[in-house]
Amino acid sequence: MKKIMSFMIITLLLLSGCGNDSITTGDMYDQLPIDDSNTSQMVDDAYFLNGELKEIGEDSVLIDTEEAGLVWVSLEDGLAIALTVKSIVRVQFDGAIAESYPGQARGHSLEVIEPFLDNPVHSYEEMTADDMVIVDLKGKVVEGKLNPSSDTPTHLVLYNNFKDIGGVVHTHSSWATSFAQAGRDIPAFGTTQADYFFGSIPCSRKMTKDEIEGEYEKETGNVITETFKDLDPMDIPAVLINMHGPFTWGKDSKEAVHNAVVLEEVSKMAYRTIMLKKDIQEMDEDLLKKHFLRKHGKNAYYGQAKKGI
Repeated sequence: MKKIMSFMIITLLLLSGCGNDSITTGDMYDQLPIDDSNTSQMVDDAYFLNGELKEIGEDSVLIDTEEAGLVWVSLEDGLAIALTVKSIVRVQFDGAIAESYPGQARGHSLEVIEPFLDNPVHSYEEMTADDMVIVDLKGKVVEGKLNPSSDTPTHLVLYNNFKDIGGVVHTHSSWATSFAQAGRDIPAFGTTQADYFFGSIPCSRKMTKDEIEGEYEKETGNVITETFKDLDPMDIPAVLINMHGPFTWGKDSKEAVHNAVVLEEVSKMAYRTIMLKKDIQEMDEDLLKKHFLRKHGKNAYYGQAKKGI
């Protein structure tokens, strides 16, 4: 009798183990068919999951769904491109969710119902290196999970046309933007500007209606390169976009930021100079050349570097 009971207990344990193995090693998509409105949304014989995007993998996304909680949804190639975590999405799937945590399902299509706009709520204090997006010179994302800046097409035009630059900065700093809104160049009135810019800082022409309503950001870059048709962008590393604001650049990002700060200061000084003397003329050409060329170019000597360095 004891032997029979022992055999029955062992048999039950083995059957129990086999049942668990069937869930973890079998076809996970056949485990839990979803066919009622309490666990998924069915529309025109199609099944949908709705919820917030929590994580983005190479070929799948984790969604906190309204219908079934956390679910990993595998996607067809390309469906996960340009998605942003925290967006509200809707996924059409095959109606089956594997019994695991999180659940697992196979998706057929994905629709973004409410995109998460990351930039307006991201403070500099919260940003990390993981938030950065790296693109190549054709605009293809090579690293990063977020979308590139909407101004990326402008930057790409500059990088592809101004071959010596390694950084671009766009601001709406108040003094420089005031000149941009007035459609005015920033004249070179003194040596402070001459130390960094070899002449007046140009303001572009107004953009046309077709440019504004077309590929606006790319056309902004085209207008900048047009403005520098007869100018060296490394001699004057800044421009004002008419009725918009300033762009600056440099050999690297640090220099581009530094030029943006200098641009704002010389804009302020230029405005004050005009207010003090309405008929003021631009600085002498000889003085402009002296101050710019002693700091820039092959014969530059400004500074206190040791000889031979």
